[in-house]
Amino acid sequence: MNQEIKQNKISMIFEVIMFLMFVLVTILLFSKLNEDYYISKAGEENLLYSYEDKSDVTLQNKSYVKKIKEEYGINVNYGNDFDSMLERVSAIAQTDEFIINNNLKILYLALKKYPSDVFDITKSKKYPISIVLVSRFTNDNLALASRNSLNEVRIFVSNNSSFERAFHHEMYHALEYYMSDNKKYIFASWYSLNPPNFKYENNVSMLNNEYVYAKDLFSKKLKDGTVYEDSLKDDEKTDTSCVNDELYFENPYFVTKYSKTSEKEDRAEIFAELMMQEKKEPYLQEGQHILKKAKLLTNTLEQNVSNNNFYYNKFLN
Repeated sequence: MNQEIKQNKISMIFEVIMFLMFVLVTILLFSKLNEDYYISKAGEENLLYSYEDKSDVTLQNKSYVKKIKEEYGINVNYGNDFDSMLERVSAIAQTDEFIINNNLKILYLALKKYPSDVFDITKSKKYPISIVLVSRFTNDNLALASRNSLNEVRIFVSNNSSFERAFHHEMYHALEYYMSDNKKYIFASWYSLNPPNFKYENNVSMLNNEYVYAKDLFSKKLKDGTVYEDSLKDDEKTDTSCVNDELYFENPYFVTKYSKTSEKEDRAEIFAELMMQEKKEPYLQEGQHILKKAKLLTNTLEQNVSNNNFYYNKFLN
C-alpha cells in the first residue's frame, strides 16, 4: 500500500513538472513570436516612413536647382508661390516633390546637350531664363515660352511623357528671341525650303499630314528594301506612295504636323527632334528637305549663339 502511494506521488510530481515545463515552453515561444512580430512591424514601419519621408527628396531638389543656377545661370521654379503667374498661362502648379525630382533630373541632363557658351547669355543676364515646372495646362499645351519687355524669358513645362522634347522646343524659341533681336531677318530664306506655294496654317484643326515625315511608314519602307533615289533626283519633287492606305512622303518637308503652324514652330520642332535623336534618321540623308532646314538652322545658331557643336551635330555629317 505504501509502495502504491509512493508511486502515485512520484507520478503526480512528474505530471506537475511536465505541466510546468509545458507552460514555460509556451511562454518562451509566445514571447519569441511576439518579439519577432514587433521587430517585423518596426521594420515595416521604418521602411514605410523612409519611403514616405520627403525631406531627402526635397533637399535633393534644392540641390538640383542650385546646380542648374550655378552651371547655366537658369532659375528653376515650382510650387504654389507662382499661382498668379500660372493662372495667366492656364497652368496648374506642380507640388509633388517626387515628380519635381524626376523633372529636375531630366532637365539637368538635357541642359548638358548644349554647348556651354550658349549659357553666356543667361549668366550675363542679357536674356535671363527661368524654367517653371507645372503639373499640367488646362488647355492643350505641353509647354510654352514667354518673354516680357525686359527680355526675361520664362519656359513653362508640364509633367508629361515628352518632357525633355517639350523643353528643347521652348528652349529653341528662347534662342531665336535672342538671335532675332541681334540680327533681323536671319531666316529670310526659310520659305524657299518649303514646298512650292506652301502656306503655314495657325489653325491646328486645319492641319493635315501632307509633306510630313511619318516615322513608322519610313521604317516599314526601309524594311521592304525601298531606297530614296527617286526622291533625290529632283530637288523640288516629293514622291508619295501609300503604306497601309496612309499617305507617305519619301522626301518630307516637316518633322511633325504641328510644324506646319508657323515658320518659328517649324524650326522649334526640327530643333527638338534633333536634340532627342539617338541615331541618324532617314530624313537626315543627303538630299532630304528636312536636312537642308536642319543645316540652315544649325548654321544660324553657330553664327549667332555658339560656334561649338550641339549634341546633334554628329547626325548632320
